[in-house]
Amino acid sequence: MKLLKQTNRQIERFSGPLIAMALLMITMTLTINVVGRYVFSVGLSWAEELSTYTIIWITMVGSGICVKRKLHVSVDLVHIVLGGAILRWLTICIDTVAFGFSLLLVYYGAQLALFAAEQLSPALLVPMYIPYGALVVGGLFTALEYLEDILNTVLADN
Repeated sequence: MKLLKQTNRQIERFSGPLIAMALLMITMTLTINVVGRYVFSVGLSWAEELSTYTIIWITMVGSGICVKRKLHVSVDLVHIVLGGAILRWLTICIDTVAFGFSLLLVYYGAQLALFAAEQLSPALLVPMYIPYGALVVGGLFTALEYLEDILNTVLADN
């Protein structure tokens, strides 16, 4: 359990600043592209593609952070109405389903990335396993966070 917590904290410590830098990069790239296109009549052919792939990575990696901070959509009324053991077991069930979905995301994301490994993106000419790899990395990080959440709930004293 301690190793899982340490691993998740290291991933979160690394991914938070990475997401911030990625958002800054998107902002700068699209600003330069807009100014170049409308002021100088010259645009960056790859700016939109880079921004799209970066947003995909931000979303997938950020999903694990949302699990940690409990920012995913939930029904607060259930937490208010239910209490104690029922809420605890409901939380375990929901987290287990989400954990399973995250593992499916890793599995099918890996298959997709391997399938598209020889393809290149149209503008950037990067291998398509790089954008599709976001499914694997984000799914794995999310699965680890859900696993930690499940173990914390199971091991918690009432």
